Amino acid sequence: MSESIEPSFIPAAAWNREYRERVADSGGESIAIEVRRGDTVVHRREEMVLRAASDKHAENGRYVERIAKFLLWKEGGDNLRIEGADPLHNFVMRTFSPTGPRGFDHAFFSDIYSGSTDLGPSSLGGHRDGCRIGFDLGASDRKCAAVKDGEVIHTEEVPWDPSRFRDPKEHYAGILDSLTRAAAHLPRVDAIGGSVAGVFAGDNLMMSSLFRGISPGLLRASWPKMTRELREHFGGIPFQAVNDGSVSALAGADALGGRQVLGLALGSSLAGGYVGDDGRISQGINELAFVPIDYSTGAPVDEWSGDRGCAVQYLSQQGTARMMDSVGLTAAPEALLRERLLRLQELMEAGDEKSARVFSMVGNALGHAIAHFSDFYPLRHVVLLGRVMTGSGGTSILNSAQNILASDYPSLKSVKLHVPDERERRHGQAVAAASLPALGGNGE
Repeated sequence: MSESIEPSFIPAAAWNREYRERVADSGGESIAIEVRRGDTVVHRREEMVLRAASDKHAENGRYVERIAKFLLWKEGGDNLRIEGADPLHNFVMRTFSPTGPRGFDHAFFSDIYSGSTDLGPSSLGGHRDGCRIGFDLGASDRKCAAVKDGEVIHTEEVPWDPSRFRDPKEHYAGILDSLTRAAAHLPRVDAIGGSVAGVFAGDNLMMSSLFRGISPGLLRASWPKMTRELREHFGGIPFQAVNDGSVSALAGADALGGRQVLGLALGSSLAGGYVGDDGRISQGINELAFVPIDYSTGAPVDEWSGDRGCAVQYLSQQGTARMMDSVGLTAAPEALLRERLLRLQELMEAGDEKSARVFSMVGNALGHAIAHFSDFYPLRHVVLLGRVMTGSGGTSILNSAQNILASDYPSLKSVKLHVPDERERRHGQAVAAASLPALGGNGE
């Protein structure tokens, strides 16, 4: 099945399944992988590994390091610990050290958390009373929705390229422009909610590809001021913004009336979020773009983290652009990701075989990725949003993913994949974001 993606593709779910079968057949030893923020354990996972005398046992090291990497980007924390096997703990510590292969991860999370245990708001979404605005900021466009007592009154999509902005005032002006446009369709504005591609610690946006044109320090200093000024512009109303993946999961849970919902937004990057049995947004960071889904040593390298096989290389506009190159669909070097995807979708509608192959590759990778994600999230539903899921290409992705799950992972037959209608696919996150804050608070 890997040849229907890329020749070297090794699905993480399949590799892990085979490894666990070996452990079951030969006997193993118990370990625990912990993700911590400071001294606080935010997640602990029990695992069985092959009995080994040293950290040179390649299969054990590979298995534990990849699981630890997933947990780190799922939960968010500034240190890891492996209990029950000192050699494996030492191996993982070296790997995630400042000079190790995962030095980027070490620097990233140390910078963000620095011992913080703040998980942010624990119960957001589902508020439909009053006149609300929701916005969804992406790398290629910003979307906004006006909602009155749960009824969508207006939606709008405005192209932008915030990666070129060098001053936070430019981001502020764009957001305010969209909010003002939406407000014109409402008699008043009672609350504002936002979906933002990035990593939050509490209410502060710590890292975001949307703000790549400014330093992380400037972003962290500017975001609280920006949100305060936006709130005050509209009379001091409740204002809440969270990671876009969390909003995609909330949108799915609202639409389905369900629980155990994983939301995946295949946009300029990959956003993930989860709503569990309690109907609340997961407090983990769920940055699934950077979790490994391909265990091949020849997997494509993420230009940001330097790691191989990360989901963003397959399930995003970055992924479709890379796959277009691999099948011979060339584009001008200066073409934006959004422009390349639009061209790919146009070719798909025209019946082009190469474009159909790209969407099939994305769908096959998605099927294997969902199987891998199910090992970390109890799943009943997966909701697929984002620009990549638009049109007949999105239908091809859905069908290919369902086929992979049916053929390679029959135990997951109860997991249902959902693609909302076209308007919901493009604007569902903005509409869901409008429901984030409760009325009567200050949004802080």
